[in-house]
Amino acid sequence: MIEKKIKFGKVRIVIKTEMKSNPTRSIYDFKSNQLIGGILLLEIYLFVNPLGTKCFKSEQKVLNYIDNSSEKVSCQFVPILNMQMISDIMIEKNLDTHNLTLRNELVTSLYQATLDYKAALFQGKKLGRAFLMAIQESLVKDSACYSEALIQRAAKSVGLNLEMFTEDRRSDLAKKSFKNDQKIANDMNVTEHPTIVINNIDGLDCGISFPDVDLLNLSKICAGDFNCQEVLQQTDFTTANNPQNQLYVL
Repeated sequence: MIEKKIKFGKVRIVIKTEMKSNPTRSIYDFKSNQLIGGILLLEIYLFVNPLGTKCFKSEQKVLNYIDNSSEKVSCQFVPILNMQMISDIMIEKNLDTHNLTLRNELVTSLYQATLDYKAALFQGKKLGRAFLMAIQESLVKDSACYSEALIQRAAKSVGLNLEMFTEDRRSDLAKKSFKNDQKIANDMNVTEHPTIVINNIDGLDCGISFPDVDLLNLSKICAGDFNCQEVLQQTDFTTANNPQNQLYVL
């Protein structure tokens, strides 16, 4: 098992992997509970703040890349919610981080936005993503606040079944799905938004994770133009004066 802090381009990358000389890739069939032959799609997880404008732009970049890529890629937007994220958002918006009322209001809005997104996903991945991005677009372009009117308008605009959506956004299933997402983020050691994780890369047992979306590196990794051995042999890279350049191991 190789664990190493590395620098790749201008981004941080997190790798914990076992190198394989002849990597095999199989598909796990959840219905039959067994491995079947074939090539597994590259998996992209984009961890986002459901109300974040920066995340909205990252989502657009990823979807645009997938639409124009010859690679077979599976993409999932995963909302995250943690106290560090709340503090980061308050700092970004120039809010008083010591104001507990504001902090609680932000937590409530983000939690409900996450449940709403999960409810929309129950009607299909594409509809769910469209709903999330419709919300974010309104927040970006119209400087709107997250409100019931905005939620209903976005749901109608993307064609959600409103009766089903209204029931699902308050369901235990949506809450359970939210908890599962937080577990995924914790397992992948994701704390920042946006963070992208790419799995099923040739030559690597585990995934590559880096903050934000760098299209050049994304395309290199997904296209297989990624020298795993060269990257893993690079010198450890840390800069005390620039924590944005520090690397971490899962």
